[in-house]
Amino acid sequence: MMAVRKWLHYDTETQSAFCYHCCKARHMAWTKEASTWVIGGFNQWNRGLEAIGNHEKSASHYNAVAAVAVHENQSTSDQQLCQRLVKDQADARIAMRAIVTTLLSLARQGLAIRGSTDEEGNLAEFLHRRAEDIPALKVWLTRETTRTSHDVQNEILELAATKHSALWLRRSRQEVSSDSWPMRPLTLVATSKCPFA
Repeated sequence: MMAVRKWLHYDTETQSAFCYHCCKARHMAWTKEASTWVIGGFNQWNRGLEAIGNHEKSASHYNAVAAVAVHENQSTSDQQLCQRLVKDQADARIAMRAIVTTLLSLARQGLAIRGSTDEEGNLAEFLHRRAEDIPALKVWLTRETTRTSHDVQNEILELAATKHSALWLRRSRQEVSSDSWPMRPLTLVATSKCPFA
C-alpha cells in the first residue's frame, strides 16, 4: 500500500511536484529553503520515490512542517481569543447599557438611587430584577468590579445632565433663531437720558 503524503502537491501546468510545507515556510519567510521542492518543482520521475523519501526525512522539511503547524495552531488560538474578546465586549456593552438606562430611569422619576447600604438601594434592586431577563447583566453583576460604585453613578448622571443641557440649549437656540419664534431678542441701548446709564 502506498503512503499518503498530504504535503506533496502536483502542478499540472509544469508537471512538477512541490512540498506544501516548504513552499509555505519560504513564502512566510520562516526559511530560506531554495530546494527543487520549493522553486521550480520536482520533475525527475525516474528517481521519484527515492527523492520523495529523502525530502520527507530532511531537516529542512521537518523544520518547515513544524513552523507551519505552530503558525496554524497560533492562528487558531488567536482567532479564538479574538472571538472571545468580541463576545466579552458585546456582553459588557449590553450590561453597561442596562446599568445606564436603569440609573437614568430612576433619576428621571426622581427616585432614590442608593439605600442605607449599596445592596439595599433602588439601583441594586432594579439591576437584580433586570438581570433575570438579561444574562449578560447577570454575569456582569457577579464580577468583582461591576461599575456601579457611587463615583460611577455620579459620573453617569453628570454626563447625562451635560448632554441633556447641551441638547436643550441647542434646541432653544434653533427656536430663537427661527422665524417661528414670536418675539425677537431684545437689545438694551443705554443713552444719557436713561437714569440707569
